[in-house]
Amino acid sequence: MNITKAKLLATYYVAMLMAVVAAMVGYKFSESVAISGKTSLYIYYFLIIYVIATLPGSFALMKKVKADAELIEDENVQSEKINTFGLVRLVVIGLGLTACILFFYFCHERSLIWLAGIEAIGLVLCKPKK
Repeated sequence: MNITKAKLLATYYVAMLMAVVAAMVGYKFSESVAISGKTSLYIYYFLIIYVIATLPGSFALMKKVKADAELIEDENVQSEKINTFGLVRLVVIGLGLTACILFFYFCHERSLIWLAGIEAIGLVLCKPKK
């Protein structure tokens, strides 16, 4: 499976597009789908833990993957390993961003928009270079 930079860029833009779609869906259905009570609190706690775990974890693991890949002599295998983890990192952070935006509207918890902002900054920092 050959993952090129074009696939990474496409995944990046799809993650951004999914965040916009989540905002539109959340705005449209925020009144009809309202999550409140303990469920809202559990979702909020889960998303906080998810953001705290995935952002620093993904950056640290990417640094480790790059260091491990530099030990591989074959450039194709080296770039394949880095690009594969880059794709996984974009998907994980993109899903977190989408979930934070969607549950911001459904749970009516203002702190989730801050988490979405943190995830958006993390996604921008993960943008593949051309």
